[in-house]
Amino acid sequence: MPINDLNRLNKIYAAIQNKRIDAMRGRIKARVSAIKSGRAIPSRNDLAIGIGRRIEASIIFLDISGFTKRPSNTQFEQELNIRVLTLFFNEIIKIVEDYGGTVEKNTGDGIMAYFGPASGRGDTRQRAVACAMTIFHAGDNLINPIIVESGLDPLLFRVCADFGWITITRMGAAQRFNHIVAVGTPANRTAKMLGFAQGGQIMIGQAMLPGLPDDWCDTHVSLATFDTGWTLADGSPYGFWLFDGRWTPPDEVLDPQCPR
Repeated sequence: MPINDLNRLNKIYAAIQNKRIDAMRGRIKARVSAIKSGRAIPSRNDLAIGIGRRIEASIIFLDISGFTKRPSNTQFEQELNIRVLTLFFNEIIKIVEDYGGTVEKNTGDGIMAYFGPASGRGDTRQRAVACAMTIFHAGDNLINPIIVESGLDPLLFRVCADFGWITITRMGAAQRFNHIVAVGTPANRTAKMLGFAQGGQIMIGQAMLPGLPDDWCDTHVSLATFDTGWTLADGSPYGFWLFDGRWTPPDEVLDPQCPR
């Protein structure tokens, strides 16, 4: 899918999204089990406990705003929330994977994912931001309409992204509980960025800017704050920036089975 055009979401991709969201909706109605948390690269089998692999990557955190305030006392309310989360995260995880990303964890009302170098896939920073825009497109145009149609409040969420060197490692107890985690300042900054971002926003760290096309930065990036608690190597403040670019839906959604 092209990621150098902020005016259009590719028609073929939009058709694939429509088809798989509709299929997931049908499976939810049939009471099929909920979403799995995803997988990581390198996989658990690639690493021994305490051994890591260092990569330069873009990291994103997605958090659903105010989800804990949604009614969830009765069995019926809890079941509705499970259905909403299943529909939402099933598609969001697929979008991350479509952009060459890896979901590290699902926190219940959010995810963390990272985008490492991939041959022929372009700068990880541009892929991460394009992924965030695609997530918002899916939420606004495909998923929330289904949720509202069901008589529930739409999901409001935020996506934060940063870039730098992280170490992917396997943590925990052997043969019992262990999982893959990303360790490093960029991951910490991205998590803390959620405290600055509001629902409906894409917020990016300063290290993301050099990887984005000039027209994206000129038109869609504005300073949120330099008061982040982090500094650059020269002691100057490290900024968090808002990115307001969005894909627009295609005029016509094509049948994904039809040739271009």
